[in-house]
Amino acid sequence: MVTLRRPNIVARHNPGMASLPALRDPWPEPNFQASHIVLFPPGIFLFNESMNVSLEHIGLPAKDSAALKAWYERVLGARQLWDNGLNPPTCLLSLGAVWVEIYPADKSRPETADNKLAGFRHLALRVASLSSARAELELRGVAFTEEVRPAAGGGTVLFFEDSEQNLLHLVERPDHFKL
Repeated sequence: MVTLRRPNIVARHNPGMASLPALRDPWPEPNFQASHIVLFPPGIFLFNESMNVSLEHIGLPAKDSAALKAWYERVLGARQLWDNGLNPPTCLLSLGAVWVEIYPADKSRPETADNKLAGFRHLALRVASLSSARAELELRGVAFTEEVRPAAGGGTVLFFEDSEQNLLHLVERPDHFKL
């Protein structure tokens, strides 16, 4: 893995992802230098080096945290990392390199599935084949109510909801995708 450094910014790259020379440089500077090799999760991450910040998990309050946990495990193949042992539970699930914390909500809003409501609105799941993923999810009971549409930055997306109407979408990017 290669780490590129700039003043207060670090970009780390896993060789399993797009090749580093293909990345466009958002901060063109003549003094930029490649530095050392480090171990870091898959993908490219930008963060403020002085704070050493990276995304760890997304929190998902649930009307029924046990049922929502079960849905993510059954439908998306999430793996439990931790559970507090209470009822209703708080738990951490792994969806590949992404962690989702599911915990009991105090209240809910009917607008949860409104993708234009301010705040975090959806969890994007990158797939190699949108049509294959769609077919597998339909076998697991997911109903798709929207058509496939263009993805921001290239590719296609298909939205769906979990058992509590939280928005998720599949995203398929073109081969050799880069921004």
